[in-house]
Amino acid sequence: MGADADTALVEEVSITSANINDGKAGPDALPDNPGEVFADSAYRGNHFCGALLAKGGIPRIVATGM
Repeated sequence: MGADADTALVEEVSITSANINDGKAGPDALPDNPGEVFADSAYRGNHFCGALLAKGGIPRIVATGM
């Protein structure tokens, strides 16, 4: 789900089956010119970050330790 940072209104939604990783489905929910994108560590992969950067976004993705 992609929401506007100022209004908190949902702008984009991507629905997949439960066996699809968030990072793989995430690019479908990116709007054009997404600005800063805050996400959890499921979105750290190259697939999501590459799509985000290609649309001019700035990734702000949490890094977690195990």
